[in-house]
Amino acid sequence: MYIEYMERGTIIQYYVNLHRFLKREKFIERELKIKEIPNKIISLIGPRRAGKTFYMLNLMRKRFKRSIYFDFEIGYFRELKFKEIMEIIKMYEEYFNSKVEYIFFDEIQSLEHWQNIVRSFENMEYHIFISGSSSKLLSKEISTALRGRTISYTIFPLSFKEFLKCKMFPMRKYYAIEEIVKIKKLLEEYLSYGSFPEIALKEEKELILKEYKDLIFFKDFIERFSIEHIEVAKFIFEFLLQNFSKEMSINKVSNFVTQKLKENKKNLVYEYVNKLEKTFLFFFVEKYDFSVYKRKSWPKKIYAIDTGLTRFYTFKEDKGKLMENVVFLSLKKRSNIKPLQEIYFYKTKNNKEIDFLVKEKNRIELIEVT
Repeated sequence: MYIEYMERGTIIQYYVNLHRFLKREKFIERELKIKEIPNKIISLIGPRRAGKTFYMLNLMRKRFKRSIYFDFEIGYFRELKFKEIMEIIKMYEEYFNSKVEYIFFDEIQSLEHWQNIVRSFENMEYHIFISGSSSKLLSKEISTALRGRTISYTIFPLSFKEFLKCKMFPMRKYYAIEEIVKIKKLLEEYLSYGSFPEIALKEEKELILKEYKDLIFFKDFIERFSIEHIEVAKFIFEFLLQNFSKEMSINKVSNFVTQKLKENKKNLVYEYVNKLEKTFLFFFVEKYDFSVYKRKSWPKKIYAIDTGLTRFYTFKEDKGKLMENVVFLSLKKRSNIKPLQEIYFYKTKNNKEIDFLVKEKNRIELIEVT
């Protein structure tokens, strides 16, 4: 079914408004630099509210009229078929007197048969960028659906440098004493309230954080994986947020759940912990050992995608733990440009713990956060 006359006017108006937005909006330049590879689709993945859409729009802005953007959460885009998308591209080219080379598909999971459509456009030699909601589309599912045609990049919440840019704080080599004092105050805010872009810009930080926490728990975890034992899931979720930057024994958690429910739930705990990791909310770091079996065994250390989310379940702010979590995320972001990098924690023969052992090929880097 082709696009009706009135719908065409609505769609063109959408793109006119989008172009106005791109011209007036001041985008925070993110540190992630993507590398376009011929015949590869670029997939942008990561937690909700981390800035995937704005990152995509900024990429489009740099290519401007050579690019077209589709947000499949918008009603009149959601039911589109391949021929209708082609018709919109043709309308766009005629109206803006341009030739489209780049196509940006946002919230791609909302489009029926999206895999076939994306592959078709890639075969036509368009440069394709896609992003999907972590509540409905996992990175492994993207790779599987596109059969090796994609390169995935993870969009994380703001680094501290990006956070300072949001606060309009000048970047330079040297700072006066009063500026250093201000940087330290901003660092305390960054550690306490986290690094989601909206949190950095708004005053109602705790209200927004609570909304994020509830949304991630129910949408990305409970609904996404059809979780039945809500009470068990909620306990594990809260336990992990309370014990970030610590070693976690999964037996301890399962024993607690078993005592509480008077029923052995060890397998369920393992299942839910595994699914929580897929939401991008938590990362589990293995202890380094030459033995694969020992590396894969528990305990593991827990890190959260954002330190602000932990404030709801901690009784006392521990800046050491917060800083360790932030350093972990900084190391984790390197994986976008260093895919062979592996992150572990390490214990010496006399049981002294070193926070991070970073391995890349045959190179070892030891990092202690203090």
